[in-house]
Amino acid sequence: MPLIHQAQATSPETYSKLLGQLSNAEKRKRAIDFLISGASAAELVKASAGKGSAANESRADLACVLLMIKQGPPGDLATSDPDHHVQIQVRIQQLREAGWG
Repeated sequence: MPLIHQAQATSPETYSKLLGQLSNAEKRKRAIDFLISGASAAELVKASAGKGSAANESRADLACVLLMIKQGPPGDLATSDPDHHVQIQVRIQQLREAGWG
């Protein structure tokens, strides 16, 4: 199964539950950390497979990234950290073009 389909196979309820356990600041931090890290989406999906606390953390990260792909980068980042804002915009666009949003 292609990796994008593995991520999509996780139920929306699972992502909603994971996101509900995090503050908005934590969601933002997790998504931004991943997007500027240069790590591949495939690595994140693979890490989220399986059971255990590490997989749960990766699923939470994946949920945060998917949310930011859907919503776009935080607008305030354009003034507070323009370089990261551009980097995140480019990365989100790449992921969208790859079918992630």
